[in-house]
Amino acid sequence: MSLDKITPFHASGTASIGTKSEIKQSVKTEKPETPKEASDTVDIGGKDQKTDENGPAKKQWTVLAYLNGKDGNLQKLAPGTLRELEAAGTDDNLNIAAQLSRQKNFIDRFTKDWSGTRRYEVTRNTNPPTMQEEMMNMFIPPYTKNIISPVVQDLGENVNMGDPATLSEFLKWGIEKYPAHHYAVIIYGQGGGFAGSVADADHKSVISNKELAGVLADAAKQAGQKIDLVAFDGNLMSQLEVADQMKDSVKVMVAPESTVSMSSLPMDGIMKDLKFQLADTGKVTPEELAKFFVFEQKYQPGPSAEMMAPTLSAIDLDKIGGVKSAFNELASELSRAVGIKPELKEALREVISNTQAFVPKDGAEPYRDYRDIGHFTKLILSDDRFTNYNFPDMKPKGENLLKAIGASLIDEAHIGKAMANATGISAYMPTDMGFDLPPTFFKPANWDPAHGYGETTVSADTGWDELLKNIAKDTKFHERLRSMGMGDDVINKVDKILAGGKKAAKTALGFASKAGYYESYQAMKGKPPASYFKIPGTIAAGIGVPGGAWSSYQGAAQAVNAIKDDELKNRGMAIFDGVADSISGAAVTAACIGMSFAEAAAIATPAGYVSVAVPIGKAVFDMYKQFKQQASAKQESEILRMSPKEKLAMLDADKLKAQSEQSDTYISPIVRWLTEAKSSGPIDPKLFAEG
Repeated sequence: MSLDKITPFHASGTASIGTKSEIKQSVKTEKPETPKEASDTVDIGGKDQKTDENGPAKKQWTVLAYLNGKDGNLQKLAPGTLRELEAAGTDDNLNIAAQLSRQKNFIDRFTKDWSGTRRYEVTRNTNPPTMQEEMMNMFIPPYTKNIISPVVQDLGENVNMGDPATLSEFLKWGIEKYPAHHYAVIIYGQGGGFAGSVADADHKSVISNKELAGVLADAAKQAGQKIDLVAFDGNLMSQLEVADQMKDSVKVMVAPESTVSMSSLPMDGIMKDLKFQLADTGKVTPEELAKFFVFEQKYQPGPSAEMMAPTLSAIDLDKIGGVKSAFNELASELSRAVGIKPELKEALREVISNTQAFVPKDGAEPYRDYRDIGHFTKLILSDDRFTNYNFPDMKPKGENLLKAIGASLIDEAHIGKAMANATGISAYMPTDMGFDLPPTFFKPANWDPAHGYGETTVSADTGWDELLKNIAKDTKFHERLRSMGMGDDVINKVDKILAGGKKAAKTALGFASKAGYYESYQAMKGKPPASYFKIPGTIAAGIGVPGGAWSSYQGAAQAVNAIKDDELKNRGMAIFDGVADSISGAAVTAACIGMSFAEAAAIATPAGYVSVAVPIGKAVFDMYKQFKQQASAKQESEILRMSPKEKLAMLDADKLKAQSEQSDTYISPIVRWLTEAKSSGPIDPKLFAEG
């Protein structure tokens, strides 16, 4: 979706990609091609696509992976997904092709890594990188190393991956070159739910769901059938608003409700399951492939799933219309209820606030208002303010919605305590519909406080948005500012200034802690206080006293909370980390006191040694312990030795589905920091504001 316009563009497969995306169609590597005449197509619903006599024979499945590495850290991570696809590779039953893009990185000039966009025919790597090697591939350049697949086309530097025409051309090329009875499309890139997906930071563009639906409809016409499966390897895309937009051109959608990190979905295991099941039985249904996605995510060893993709849903889009219809019925009944009893507006706002969310409360809009539909419905049904004798239709309508959600889900995973109430499908549920302020200090001319929600089919076809508008309420602080005659522009600036103040307060404590560690390092070396960011050493040492105390308090609090949490996995490691942080923080305080007061000088150097040695030792131990546990769990896992048929049987066993509702695993702060530093989204709202 081009961000310089408000009305989404409906993509057509016949769009001129040369003019919209400026793609260079030069062919330069191992397999030069000459354009083929487009094969004949039939209307959606036909079983077979006719091909030229000299064209390639149809295989069972073609997987087309659109790997967008043109937004932030994705340029480091997207190549990893291609390496995972190489764990299976193309064979007699299966085609795998990929279009991989990389944003230019200043490190490339030293590592000689490539940037731009390339198309690959994915080849099986018989000696794929180990888990440890793949982790290093994500952190140490060049990031495209160990890719063995041949480059079929080099499209050059100036390809806009956030342009629907670019995706359309890739799918058109892939369907023509790799005909099959079934097609799966993998969309890797930052997601934003109903706000869109596949952000290209270079071109400041995002593909809207309306545009994406148009692209997939064109691809379905060319294939002569609906696209069998679309999988979003990106944030927050398992949403009713997204699924409803895709239903006319796609059979099955796989996507996470939550945010994702690092390489997210385990494409290596998924593709191997597909490959081996095809070799064993000769066929795999779209529903079975969807189950492989969920299975491989659900049974990731160690803390992988919690860190990378704690939710994943496989949705039968033929049944999503029933979900939307039941959702509309419940919304209508809720609207009737608040019309009869206006005091229920506050009750409904309370229910929404307690519904499972997927982004923290202080996260970006609109993402922090994405909430789970099933959990919302359960809360309504358990609240006698809505289900008493005044509203006899509320309960059956809520139950019908839960049944519709269950019928539409092929399978779903929700892993960890933080996602305990996820049921598979989310929706936009703000309590302040239309009051959102822009993420930038200055209000853009085209800023929409409803984030374009009115463009969604759910908004057009249901009364949900009308209910949201009816119960919407701005903050008391904003209302007070408006009563003083302030407009949105001024209120936005006040908000940003106050938010900056809160951030500054947190930053000050963090700065004091870092100053303390720096001065304690000087103490370890037997040196006097040194200047820290131009702050005189004596002052920096003084600041370090409360900074160290703050670090010690945080560590002690973590240890106490871990002791109290009986459900926390590897609780001993959490306690160890908390105690270590508490000791090192106390040592910082002691070292800074010793440097500030002559009477305590004797404790400065030994305390400095403790303050430096403990966190270094903790970090090394944490990384070694958790990565070793991860590798060991994967190596010893019986899952790896199971056949695809056995995996499908496991998913169908009700007693094993409960494994998705597991307790939290403790993840070391340094490991979590490394994971979150390699985050793949969601889409930065500032991209929209800059349009």
